[in-house]
Amino acid sequence: MARSLGIRGRVIGLAIVPVAIIGVLLMFQLITGKIDDLDQSLRTRALAIARQLAPAAEYGVASGNIEVLQTLLEKAAIEPDVRGVAVFSENGQWLAQFGLGMWANPLEKRMPTDHIYQIEYKDRLVYYAPITRTEVAVDDFNPDGQAAAKGAQTRLLGWVGLDVSRSATIRSQRESILRSLAILLVGLGVNLYLAWRIGRQITRPILSLTHTVSRIGEGHLDERVDTSGQVELGVLQRGVNHMAAHLQAMQDQMQEKIDRATARLIYQASHDALTGLINRREFEQRLERTLLTALQQGREHALCYMDLDQFKVINDSCGHAAGDELLRQLALLLKGNLRERDTLARLGGDEFALLLENCSIPDALEVADTFRAEVQRFRFKWGDRIFSVGMSVGMVAINADSGTAANLMSAADAACYVAKDRGRNQIHLYESRDSDLVV
Repeated sequence: MARSLGIRGRVIGLAIVPVAIIGVLLMFQLITGKIDDLDQSLRTRALAIARQLAPAAEYGVASGNIEVLQTLLEKAAIEPDVRGVAVFSENGQWLAQFGLGMWANPLEKRMPTDHIYQIEYKDRLVYYAPITRTEVAVDDFNPDGQAAAKGAQTRLLGWVGLDVSRSATIRSQRESILRSLAILLVGLGVNLYLAWRIGRQITRPILSLTHTVSRIGEGHLDERVDTSGQVELGVLQRGVNHMAAHLQAMQDQMQEKIDRATARLIYQASHDALTGLINRREFEQRLERTLLTALQQGREHALCYMDLDQFKVINDSCGHAAGDELLRQLALLLKGNLRERDTLARLGGDEFALLLENCSIPDALEVADTFRAEVQRFRFKWGDRIFSVGMSVGMVAINADSGTAANLMSAADAACYVAKDRGRNQIHLYESRDSDLVV
């Protein structure tokens, strides 16, 4: 439960809970004291009435004058909280009664004759006070001629019963509890309002700071908190803003690095690391798109499969470093003769491919022959040795009848094989029987 409370709720709880606990304890103490006082007051008054009634009823009981007893009881019943009074003889016989009351037989209950006996019920108190007569014996033969007390004897005449209601006391108790609760609730309400006002002043900047930190955590690094706080809170707010600015600068730098790295990865995924030309995978994707335009729009293109002659001789005699350098220089040479829409790729080893878009076969043959002638005139120098290189080219037309990109690559490769087989350093246009020759 405590985890679900916000900071404002905890501040308000911190202000309310101690006050509520102290208020309840004080209320409990006051109510308990008030109830004890009321109950003790009722008992004291009831005992006083019972003590007064017992001697006052002595004459009526002794003389058997019921009218005197009845008058005495009526006057006693006027007292507040008195429900009823009654007088009993020494043998427990009821003599007179006024008001309400459920009486026990004093003789059967063996009630004491020397003090007032109390029976307590939930809603009333019943007292039985003994009615006694004290008889004094006088010695008539005192030498001094004066009467002297020989002894005193107490004789029980009966009992006075007093029934006192506790309803007024209970009602007072309830009223006292309700008043105390009302005072407590009012006090808690005032305290709650003050705690809310104070808590709002305390928690508003903290909640704003929490919101800003949450937004920053979600990636909104341009979020800033209003630096309206003072002392420690102001330092925290400025620190959060400084942290957000630093994180944003780092994110910008990181994003720039990520963009560069992504671009580099994309480039590396589509280009040959040695020559900088596009690789086989990228070339095949471009060939697919070019073939699609031929199928859908009826355009004509040409695909050239180019294989270097004498590359293996240079690679074996001078090493792989010489072979790699040869490939780099030839790639630069070939790129210098490309048209705007032409695509040159290194397929692997000493194999290259040339895609001529929107180019008829006669024009493609001229372009391919230019490439071949450039390679033929090229001289590769490695150390004190100079090599001449040739290039065999296999060409295939790309049109609506070309089939798939894989078929085109296979056909161009077959045509290149035929060019090599017929003496190298020449161009061969694919014919359907070329595949049979390769096989």
